[in-house]
Amino acid sequence: MAKMKEYAELVESRLLDLREILARAKSLEEFRRPWILYSTLHVIQSCIQALLDMSIHLIAELGAKKPSTYRETAEILRKLGVLDSELAEKFSGMIGFRNLLVHQYARVSVEEAYRIAREEAERDIREVLKAVLKKAREAGVDP
Repeated sequence: MAKMKEYAELVESRLLDLREILARAKSLEEFRRPWILYSTLHVIQSCIQALLDMSIHLIAELGAKKPSTYRETAEILRKLGVLDSELAEKFSGMIGFRNLLVHQYARVSVEEAYRIAREEAERDIREVLKAVLKKAREAGVDP
């Protein structure tokens, strides 16, 4: 699991960074500081990208159809039994958020970014990470 392990370690490291950043922003007003806001968004984006890279690697190793879009990745993982429907929907939403960050940065409201960072990001990222790693271990991917 060398490649998968590297991705997982990257995600875990970034989630620690996220906790540290959010510890410095106890309110929405503090979160608005550019270095906190943009650091938070970058950390979340890099976590989601690592999950996508892991997922696409797993899909390829399982011999399944390569996703034609990042969003399709969540649906393929659901069909493969890696994610249940609820988690696949969460991952699809995360992918959509990542796409928004990458392609239309200014359209992310500070309030929405704050809510996601505080309430969803770490929990949802960890859930997807756990499911992908579980399937990778079961399938002997990247031993």
